[in-house]
Amino acid sequence: MKGKEYKTAEIAANWWTEAVFGYDYKADIGAKNISEQVSESLLMLLHQAIKDKHIDKKENFHSALKSVVNRELNKNGVAFLYVDYFPDNNLTEAACEAGFEPEDGTFPPKTGMNVTRESVEVKYGHTADYETIYEEKKENKKDDFNF
Repeated sequence: MKGKEYKTAEIAANWWTEAVFGYDYKADIGAKNISEQVSESLLMLLHQAIKDKHIDKKENFHSALKSVVNRELNKNGVAFLYVDYFPDNNLTEAACEAGFEPEDGTFPPKTGMNVTRESVEVKYGHTADYETIYEEKKENKKDDFNF
């Protein structure tokens, strides 16, 4: 059996696809001094150039990542997607399946995502706080109330 597909997997795949192939790069990697700021700026320029090179792999990446997240949710109940300077195994697997090298600067550094079957939270940059971008609303059930 293939396993259940989760809405949160779709949301996670959408977010990462936009982060990898979109045009609003704003991640903070924690640059404090001028040399770190120059490095951050160069990394941002590299990211912009490389994602254009891979734009034809966008849909394949989205599909591959959605499958990876669904697999992890079915297996573990949670999927972790992180980039320090290079992406973790889950993001690397999706990129390789889509046909591009994940170590070439395509992924936003210092970014993390926690995906559960009910929620998605993102930390976009070194000094950023986690932000919930999706949380499934639970319907109140009679058993939820103490009468």
